Amino acid sequence: MTAPPDRPDPVERELRTAMQDAATRWEPSPAPVDAILRVGRARRRARHRALAAVVCTVVLGCGGAVVHQWSGSGDGRATPLPPAGSPHSPASVPAKVTERVGGGTAGGTTWSVTLELYREIPDDYPGDDPRFPPPSGTSPEPGTSLLCQRTVIGGVRVDHQGGPWSGCAVVEGAHGFNEQAGLFGHTDKAVRGFRVLVVQPGAEVTRAVLTLDGGGTRTAGVTSLPGTTYRAYAIPLLPGETVAAVDEYDRADRRVSHQTQWN
Repeated sequence: MTAPPDRPDPVERELRTAMQDAATRWEPSPAPVDAILRVGRARRRARHRALAAVVCTVVLGCGGAVVHQWSGSGDGRATPLPPAGSPHSPASVPAKVTERVGGGTAGGTTWSVTLELYREIPDDYPGDDPRFPPPSGTSPEPGTSLLCQRTVIGGVRVDHQGGPWSGCAVVEGAHGFNEQAGLFGHTDKAVRGFRVLVVQPGAEVTRAVLTLDGGGTRTAGVTSLPGTTYRAYAIPLLPGETVAAVDEYDRADRRVSHQTQWN
């Protein structure tokens, strides 16, 4: 039996009341803003790492003819990083690590090369070297540590006019990537006079042989900065000497790189 037309149906009234109560109590879930931001940051980091790998592999030089980015292995292999939880984790690295790469006396001139890593970027560090800006259109993620190369010739540090942080670069902690090479001296952008070839090679390189134009060779072993992946070797050049080639070898004495861009 149905309700009279002039009176509301009690079933309909109950349904309407229940729907209104449900609509009043329902609150939309908050947007997952934190998750979205985390994903965005992860994607940006991945793009930055991919771009940095391309730049280091493709770019042949920066800052003129005396500084070069090297791919290290010469065959496209990436430099391996220590596994997580290794004995040299960031927490185990001292606030400052220093290691002498090479030095001595050549032709009556004293020379030395030292690597320094500051686990945290010093407060008075002004920023990246303006002479070597990042490629146009890139915005690499900032690093957390500072790696410095101190080259001293005749008792005077190369590029000391640039201040205490000249020769330093921001890197991504103790296990970052910084393969590069350069000729360093006091005169004419290191194209003449007494110079030192300093190379931070790939992880597989253990020694290098420099061949001089006109004959003669010099050999240097690779020195590691303790507790880090950073490593280097250094070879002095007397005034008038020029480089024909630099060959790098691994632990099994296999040649892994042949560089001739120093001509």
